[in-house]
Amino acid sequence: MQNTPDSPQLRPAFPKPRSRLRRWLARGVLGVAILAVLAFGIGAVVTFFADADLTDIYAKLDRDDPNWRLEDLEAHRKELPAEENSALHVLSTSRAIGGLVTWRSSQTYGKLFENLPPQARLNFQQRKYLNERLQSRQKALAEARKLKDMPEGRYPLAYSVDFISTLLPNRSDLWVNYDPLKWDATLRVDAGDADGAMEACRALLNAYRSVGDEPFLTMQYVRYFGQSALVETLERVLAQGQPSEGALKEMQRALAGEIAEPTLWYALRGERAGFHRFMTAQAEGKTSAAAVAGKGAGFDVFGLVPGHNIKEHGRLLLLLNEMVEATKLPLHEQEAAFAAIDARIGVVGSWQALLVPKASGVAGAYRRAQALLRSAMTAMAAERYRLAHKDWPKTLDDLVAAKLLDAVPDDPFVVGPIKLKHRADGITIYSFGFDRVDNDGNIDHERSERAVGFDIGIRLWNVSARRQAPMPTVTMDAKDK
Repeated sequence: MQNTPDSPQLRPAFPKPRSRLRRWLARGVLGVAILAVLAFGIGAVVTFFADADLTDIYAKLDRDDPNWRLEDLEAHRKELPAEENSALHVLSTSRAIGGLVTWRSSQTYGKLFENLPPQARLNFQQRKYLNERLQSRQKALAEARKLKDMPEGRYPLAYSVDFISTLLPNRSDLWVNYDPLKWDATLRVDAGDADGAMEACRALLNAYRSVGDEPFLTMQYVRYFGQSALVETLERVLAQGQPSEGALKEMQRALAGEIAEPTLWYALRGERAGFHRFMTAQAEGKTSAAAVAGKGAGFDVFGLVPGHNIKEHGRLLLLLNEMVEATKLPLHEQEAAFAAIDARIGVVGSWQALLVPKASGVAGAYRRAQALLRSAMTAMAAERYRLAHKDWPKTLDDLVAAKLLDAVPDDPFVVGPIKLKHRADGITIYSFGFDRVDNDGNIDHERSERAVGFDIGIRLWNVSARRQAPMPTVTMDAKDK
C-alpha cells in the first residue's frame, strides 16, 4: 500500500502547535499560582513580623509615656473655665479689633518706624500715626489689655479622623493682638506711664501663651514669634521709662513661667500622636496617601509591598519618639540630636515620611526664644537691682546674691550661663546664639535668627541714656497713608 501524508508513518513526531500552547499556558498558570502562594506566604510572614514589631513599639510607648495616643493626650489636658481661658479671649478681641491690622504694610509705616532706636522718643508723626490707628479700637484694646491677668489658654479643637486636616485657629487671631498691644505699650511709656506699658507687655505675653499645650508644631511656632516680639517691646519700654519694682517683679515672674513651659515637648508629643492617628486611620481604610498630596505624596509603589506601611508606621513612630525624648536633653545638646534624627527620616518612596516634621528648624526657633526669654527675665532682675543699688550689677551672680534670681539661667546654645556685658550707655544680657561664639553682646534682633557674628539677648540703658531725641520727621508723599 502506498504511503500518503495522512498515513501514521508520516505523522510528525512532535505535538501540534495548539496542544503545545495549551501545555505552556497550563504551566504558566501553575507557575503564577505557585508564585502567588509563595508571595502570599512571604507577605503574610513579613506582615506578621511587622505587626509584632509595631505591637512591641506600642508596648514601649505605653510603658514610657502611658498617655501618648491623641485621645488620651487630649483627655489629660487641663480644663479651663471660660472666664479664665485666654484663648477664648484672644478670639473675641481679634473679632473686636477687626481682623488682622496691617500696621506694617504701607510705605508710611516703613518711613516712620524703620530703624527706630529703642531709646529714641516718638516724634509727632509717629505718635499721630499710632494714635489714629488705635483711636477707633479703644474698646477692643481695653479688652485685649485684660489678657495681662490670663496666663492660661486652651483653644477649642475638633480633631479630624486623620489629624492632618484638623482645622486650627487662624494664626491671624494671635497676630491681630500683636501690633495693638505692642504700640499700646509704646504710647503708654511715651506718655510717662511705664507701669501701664508693662501691663501691656504682660498682655502681649499672655496673648501668645494662649496657645497653651496645644499639640501642634505650627501653633507653638507662632508662640515663639510672639516671645521674640515681646522682648523687643520690653527693650523699648525699659529704654523709655522706669517701671516700678512691683511691675518689674511681676513681669519677671511671668517670664519665668513662660520659660518653664516645655512647649517643644508639647508640640512633638502632639506630632507623634497625630502621626499614629493618621496611620491607624489609613490601615482602617478611613484615609489614604492622597490625604498628604499637598505635602508631595504621589503613587505609593512601596505600599504594594506586604508589610511596608506597617513597617514605616513603626519606624517613623520610633523616630518621633526620639524627637520627644530629645526635648528633654539640655538645650545646648538638642541641635545635634535633632539634626541626627532629621537625617534618618526620609526614605525614597515613603509617603509616610512626609507626615513627620524635620524638627531642627522649629527646635532652633525654640532655643532662640528661650535665649530671649532668659535674657529678658534676667534683665528684669538687673533693673530691680539698679533701683535698689543705684548701679548695675557687676556680674549676674550679684543678682543671685541679692536674691533677685534663684540662679543665672543657662545659655541655650553653649555650656554655661548667659552673659552680662557692660557698655558705656548701659548693659547687655545675652546668649552666644547660633554661631556659639561670644560676640561681646552684639545684638541685632533683625539679624540674629541664624546670623554669624551676632548674639541673642536684650539691652538696658543707663537712665541718662534713655528717652533720647526723636528721629527727624520725614516728608510724606500724597500716596502715603
